[in-house]
Amino acid sequence: MKTILSKRLNAAKKAKKSKTGTRKVAASAVVPRGGATVSAGRKYLSGLDAWGRCYLQLLSDPCNAPLCESVFGGSGTGNFVRTRSMVSPGNFQDTICQFCPSLFGVSEPILYAGATAGMPIATVNGEGIPYFASTSIGGSVRCLAACIKVHYTGSELSRQGMVGAALSTQPTYELTATGATLTPVTTLQASMPQIDRLGDRVHEYRWFPSMNDTNFNGLSGTSQTPLAVSTPLQEVGNALVVSVANAPAFAVTYEITAVWEYSYTQSLSSGSTLGLVQQVTAPKSANTLNDVARAIGNIGKWALEATMGGPGGFAKSIWTGAKRYGPSLLGMAL
Repeated sequence: MKTILSKRLNAAKKAKKSKTGTRKVAASAVVPRGGATVSAGRKYLSGLDAWGRCYLQLLSDPCNAPLCESVFGGSGTGNFVRTRSMVSPGNFQDTICQFCPSLFGVSEPILYAGATAGMPIATVNGEGIPYFASTSIGGSVRCLAACIKVHYTGSELSRQGMVGAALSTQPTYELTATGATLTPVTTLQASMPQIDRLGDRVHEYRWFPSMNDTNFNGLSGTSQTPLAVSTPLQEVGNALVVSVANAPAFAVTYEITAVWEYSYTQSLSSGSTLGLVQQVTAPKSANTLNDVARAIGNIGKWALEATMGGPGGFAKSIWTGAKRYGPSLLGMAL
């Protein structure tokens, strides 16, 4: 009788333990990769409304996600456009590319340069944004989401080099300041949080806005030259900087994709904008940029480890924001 009772008690304990374990597994089934802890990810993601989740998806996949309003607050224009720029620094082994949208109006938002392996950065070049820089629409613009992809275009036999990336609250001094002592790309990579071997597939890195980026910047409607300043820039937004060192010459191309919200100028002298009706829209989301930042968690990891794949242990798959965090968390149909 005692033996039968002991067996029943042991079976009950095992069943209770199994149920508890099942509940624990279910609670940690969806892990926000590149974000905060499981509990924090669930907590903050659940605080995003539908429009906040839509903007998070746009930040996570600027190339493919549906265009939508941001969570910047205040009034907007409701005019959105996605642009893509391709820059190839040329006959250099060391190259660097920077995207800083708040430089719009005073410089090119895309600056890039190259150098012989191990040598200081050579001449800095600026790249205009399609549509905005090539027309005389004028007006103002702000960036909602962006990413930089690194394409290796050389032969597999010759592939070598290191890719470095950084999301900074200041543009790179070497690219924006004339008269500065230009340092080698390899030296700059020492201060970049993310370093990987140049992979056989595309490397992709994401930009995240600062509070300064939430403001509209005026446009001149013409291409700008690289900014000529002798002191570090102030009151500018975040800059996404990507570099490649010791790669074969002519073998690296940078692809910059950005999503913009824009307005047209109201000047009568701009004939190309006459008859275009302006609009002012109210924000649809009750969330703020801080809410989205907390939902992401570790912004640096989220921005700089978005690699599409490559050799060794760092090969990853890049998904949209909804797939990255799980459909049950974002509440979106995939």
